Amino acid sequence: MSDLSSSDCNRLLMVAEQAIDHLLAEGVALQIDLSDYPASLHRQAATFVTLRREDRSLRGCMGSSIPMKPLVEDVADNTFAAATRDPRFPRLTHTERPGLQLSISVLSPMERLQVAGTADLIQQLRPGIDGLMLVDGSRRGTLLPAVWQAITDPQQFVTEVKAKAGWDADHWSETIAAFRYTAQSFGPS
Repeated sequence: MSDLSSSDCNRLLMVAEQAIDHLLAEGVALQIDLSDYPASLHRQAATFVTLRREDRSLRGCMGSSIPMKPLVEDVADNTFAAATRDPRFPRLTHTERPGLQLSISVLSPMERLQVAGTADLIQQLRPGIDGLMLVDGSRRGTLLPAVWQAITDPQQFVTEVKAKAGWDADHWSETIAAFRYTAQSFGPS
């Protein structure tokens, strides 16, 4: 993944803001016309959009881990999803709009790790750099690289990914797949 320019990052943040305003005004997702955006925002990419309240507490986070849409569309769709479909929160309301902060993470391609267990996985993780996704059957959990700012211990990082998938801290199986990725993140930190 090539780094986005600051202009592209600013444009994507504006799209996210427009998606929130459109949701609150019209009640539906913002539709993107690719001809309104530069070619650099047309490439397929996987993104996560995080919403935070003015006090920096989480208000929603949704995303995609596999590139399936143009970057600008993925950002608009994941902004809508973070505001309406994050199961931890009710649908965003007008009263929450003032002070709402949005950040975007554009993911690199997933790199499958060959690991023999949790201890091996922890050894292969690069704290402060890697996001992690674990998949086993129909369950999956992921944490973005930015989460290292809050969880600095690699074992706790892996435990939290497992918890997001609904597993116990000691869960491991022969069918589990581990992927790491990096992300270009921008917006309020």
